[in-house]
Amino acid sequence: EFHYRRLQFAQKTGDKTALNKAAAWIAANSAGSPYELPALVIVARQADDSVAAATDANRRVLQEEAVEVYTRLVALLGDSPEAIAGVKNALAVNSKLAHYDELLGHWKEAAARLDKIVAALPSDKKYLRRAGIAHFQAGQFAPSLELWRKLLGGVETGSDEWLEAKYHQLACLAKTDRASAVKVWKQFKLL
Repeated sequence: EFHYRRLQFAQKTGDKTALNKAAAWIAANSAGSPYELPALVIVARQADDSVAAATDANRRVLQEEAVEVYTRLVALLGDSPEAIAGVKNALAVNSKLAHYDELLGHWKEAAARLDKIVAALPSDKKYLRRAGIAHFQAGQFAPSLELWRKLLGGVETGSDEWLEAKYHQLACLAKTDRASAVKVWKQFKLL
């Protein structure tokens, strides 16, 4: 509690150094306490800032540290589609964790997390796109194909989003159903 009060005081006085120290102490030593969540939010912001300011030499290490922080936040806020749909912060931390998984090339983990977000927000084009890319990069072409098909139904024909979705649809079909890929390619060329 002392460190949490120190954190609150640092917030009121604008002492960023003291704020970061108190948050780091709580995050390291108070797992499971009622003070863990507010401290982790501050530590997550620090992690994001560190990644943004990172050089190529240390970027990956900082991204992996950010994954650890966001994993703890997801554990506290939830990662079920219900939690994501019902708690705005749960959506934010799950999306950010998926983002770091994407940056690190952990495509299967990113795809699984984005699937939960898509289950919570089934018509959100941004998450449909990210999930489609994650599945594609993970070599999971059948689930990727379904996401791109759904996205094709919600974007304007001929737009950049449509062309990207059509490309991925064709690429997935080429891996899963060659005959259908040829048919869709011929239709695409007519358009």
